[in-house]
Amino acid sequence: MSYEDGELTLEQQIAEMLVGRTTEEIEILVKVLRVLLDID
Repeated sequence: MSYEDGELTLEQQIAEMLVGRTTEEIEILVKVLRVLLDID
């Protein structure tokens, strides 16, 4: 890996947030992300 410790891409950060979550928690996170990123 060429990434230095503590330097994660946005995708990696999101993937780590989703690890171990329930489906319901993931759906809530997705809704929050859509609002924050203004995705329709």
